Amino acid sequence: MDVDYVLLDLDGVVRHYDPDKLVRAATDHDLAPQVLIQAIREPATMGQLVTGAITRREWVQRIGEMVGNAEAVAQWSDDRGRISRAMMDLVDELWAAGLTVGVLTNGSSTVETELMQLGVLHRFDRVFNSAALGVAKPHRKIYDVVTQQLMLEPERIFFTDDVASNVDVALEVGWRAFLFESVDKLRADLVALGFTS
Repeated sequence: MDVDYVLLDLDGVVRHYDPDKLVRAATDHDLAPQVLIQAIREPATMGQLVTGAITRREWVQRIGEMVGNAEAVAQWSDDRGRISRAMMDLVDELWAAGLTVGVLTNGSSTVETELMQLGVLHRFDRVFNSAALGVAKPHRKIYDVVTQQLMLEPERIFFTDDVASNVDVALEVGWRAFLFESVDKLRADLVALGFTS
């Protein structure tokens, strides 16, 4: 295979959240779920979170203030998501084939702790966390920084993400990058580059 390092996005690829838990957290506390979703996705505050300008705790507190319902937000924020077993099986296969596997995520101050709590932190070589790097996908700088830290030529890096704009910039910097749609599709993308398990 003509790549050395496989980088996976975290949320939407390795880890998934049950939307019903968000709905339940809102409705349990008489809050419209859409109000909570809008507050979580509010661009300016989210931008501060994923570049490390605010901690996850501060972000959660701000969401509580936005929606005027700290109890609903506290219940929602306890969810750490679930790890895809199929993805972790593929990660094991990649390691067995001699490839190195890491994570590149637009994360928060607690990403590494969450992965440890979920029992998978040790399964990755490195976690490149935007909150620690001070810049988030799809800004070109984060890809350049990761390339430099890996000390690899860009074409030796494979990357998958479920957000098309993040994949587009990875391609621009020379990475082998593919939009994540499913574990089976990811496996096919890897096989096309010569991966055999």
